[in-house]
Amino acid sequence: MSTERAVFKYEIPVDDQWHEIAMPLPAKVLHVACQDGARGTVMVWAEVTPSGAEVSSRAMRVYGTGHPVPSGAVYVGTALASPFVWHVYAEAIS
Repeated sequence: MSTERAVFKYEIPVDDQWHEIAMPLPAKVLHVACQDGARGTVMVWAEVTPSGAEVSSRAMRVYGTGHPVPSGAVYVGTALASPFVWHVYAEAIS
């Protein structure tokens, strides 16, 4: 199996819904941001091993500042889209 790595970009809509994000393993989130001032989506950049055979899906969701976040959700990162600030969380793995 190859150990070459690459950075992939994943889009998460700002819509109060959980979204399944499939990433090749191993995956490490590097950055969260709104690209080009977009307010309707948040981007997540992750370092992955694209030639790896295993892919894992993880539910992610965007929350606005001050909105309740479920217990156990795991913080991924924050993105600024003036005047909004979005926070990405992953569903807890049980």
